[in-house]
Amino acid sequence: MGVCQASLSDGSRCNAPGTDVDHIRPGNDHSMTNLQLLCSWCHRQKTQAEATAARVAQRPYRPAPTGPGTRREAIPDVW
Repeated sequence: MGVCQASLSDGSRCNAPGTDVDHIRPGNDHSMTNLQLLCSWCHRQKTQAEATAARVAQRPYRPAPTGPGTRREAIPDVW
């Protein structure tokens, strides 16, 4: 076994024992240059971030509605 290869947000390395082999770049490239050893926590965090990014990328673009009644305007203060 080895040590988790993930970089933390402060730039340091995670020193937990590596338990999961992860693809650095998503896809079907199983070469050693595309694999890294991560602890289960770092692997879960990376997988969740990739899944969220994929959902956002697939979300269709919806322009903001226009026309009468679609904008909320401030109600003037009469007092």
